[in-house]
Amino acid sequence: MGAGISLPRLTLWFIVMSSGLTHGLQAAEVYRWEDETGGVHYSDRPQSPRAKKLEVRQGGSREAAMQEAARLERTQRMLDEYASEREDREVSRAQAETEKAKRREQCDAASLEQVELEYSAYLYTRDKDGNKIILPDSELAQRRKDVAARVAEFCSQ
Repeated sequence: MGAGISLPRLTLWFIVMSSGLTHGLQAAEVYRWEDETGGVHYSDRPQSPRAKKLEVRQGGSREAAMQEAARLERTQRMLDEYASEREDREVSRAQAETEKAKRREQCDAASLEQVELEYSAYLYTRDKDGNKIILPDSELAQRRKDVAARVAEFCSQ
């Protein structure tokens, strides 16, 4: 034959092409073998004792293609759902970290105020002229109690 195409290869091409177009027909038999020089050959008939029969898959049915498309769609929905859940977890974790940092700041501020009040002999405010007005001991005790409650609230794990 012309153009260097061997009859077995042309036959194989015809078989493969026709099996793809007529997937309802019986599967074609295809054989593969190597000659003494290592050349690989294909044919629709075994032309050597070393020829091995190959499985040729035929094109799938429309129903199989639709089932595969449905399976891929379900898989994609599942992957999208997993990605959404992962994103939600990351947002929740970031919010928890932000809240934890805020509580830590509040704890530090309340602890510092508690130490200051602990070592204070008196509590004062300033009037409109900037003069100190010393508050009664009962107010200092109440302020210490309020700060202790804030320390307990913000510094507890």
